[in-house]
Amino acid sequence: MIKDWLNRLTSREQWLVLVMGAGLVVLIGYNALWQPLSTATQTLRDKNTYAHDTIEWMVQNKKAINSLGESGIASSDATGLSDILNQSISHRGLRMSRFQPGENNQAQVWLDDVVFDTLVLWLHDLEITYGLSILNLTINSRDTLGEVNVRLRIQQ
Repeated sequence: MIKDWLNRLTSREQWLVLVMGAGLVVLIGYNALWQPLSTATQTLRDKNTYAHDTIEWMVQNKKAINSLGESGIASSDATGLSDILNQSISHRGLRMSRFQPGENNQAQVWLDDVVFDTLVLWLHDLEITYGLSILNLTINSRDTLGEVNVRLRIQQ
């Protein structure tokens, strides 16, 4: 069927069909094989560079990392709860609207007009990085999309 169709074409048209077919094969080969392999290779190079930079940073900061592991950031009694809160809040670019210290290394904290995503990151910092316990958390939505008012009770 295709052979009959090709035989009915002039030699110039046959040549044109052959060139177009070869171009189509090259285009399909590029899109199906070469481009995905090239993209995957570049992604792996980027990940390798990131891992290398991270290892390099860790080697350069080995003493500081080891000293943090030995002393503990939040376990030191010299660092008060208010100091930890001030440090973590300023690190995340938040603003505390009220702070009320309590008994047994506890405190109540109020934050107004906080972006919810930033709040979640800050809460993660408090528990994981600083070793604080969140005893009570109240989150109220605001009219502005993505912003909340927060009241929490924390213990060191």
